[in-house]
Amino acid sequence: MESYAYNTFFTLDEARDLAQKTLEQCRARSMRTSQELCFSHGTRLQLAGMTATLNYKPNYDPNKLHVTVSGAERLSNLTETQCHYWGHGIDQTMIDDLIAVVSVEQALCQIAQFVDVESMVIALDWATCRNEHLKQTTKDKISLFLTDIGRFPGIRLFRKALSLCRENTDSPQESILRLESVKRGLPELEVNAPIYLPLQNKEVVVDMVYPNDHVILEYDGRYHYDRNRWEGDIEKRNNLSFAGYKTFPATRRTFATTQNLDEYFRIVGSAIAEYRNTGSFSQ
Repeated sequence: MESYAYNTFFTLDEARDLAQKTLEQCRARSMRTSQELCFSHGTRLQLAGMTATLNYKPNYDPNKLHVTVSGAERLSNLTETQCHYWGHGIDQTMIDDLIAVVSVEQALCQIAQFVDVESMVIALDWATCRNEHLKQTTKDKISLFLTDIGRFPGIRLFRKALSLCRENTDSPQESILRLESVKRGLPELEVNAPIYLPLQNKEVVVDMVYPNDHVILEYDGRYHYDRNRWEGDIEKRNNLSFAGYKTFPATRRTFATTQNLDEYFRIVGSAIAEYRNTGSFSQ
């Protein structure tokens, strides 16, 4: 069976661990050279806690540290380091006494020439996610940065990805579901949508919904499997069912192969068709 391309599973603890590990690597690299280094591209995103594994092109080595220089004459061959020239000025800050980095907005723009559209959307969704501990920026700030710097390698792909980005998502898995839905010609999904429950006279927020078709998609990550969360999910979905909505949870297994994703969306598509034809669901 074909494996799905994106490895995006992470927890907040894993994000913090990766950021710390990357910081230690950057400090060790900086102390071994007299050259001033400004860490950028995917390294900068990892320093902020992005653990999603993106599909990089062969000319980008995700196992190396990445740095940016402002002049082509300053490009050098440092050990275990990939050096890039960026001709739009370096938006540089210090994150400790030794480590200089580009802004997250610049790092996002920089990786555009090295990734596919789906990876770019995942990176943008992560940078603008709802989690206050992981959120790095907003779509408005990214758009403003884009306007200020002008054209750069990968700008067309970046603009397309930014149009597909949805701010305040909860996980890269939700990004994948949304993108896979678009690929299959299904309606636009609304992210973190409030749904009114008449019996309880209150609103609940769902991961994603086809609002006109009463079909909900939710990703059940590892944090869903403690007893309180599990029982809460069951109660929530029972109430949504009473309100006329059908929920399709996705799990890690859903993303394990392309075949699993195909089957998942066949079921989702059938539910959408049923609601459009009858105005309700049989089960």
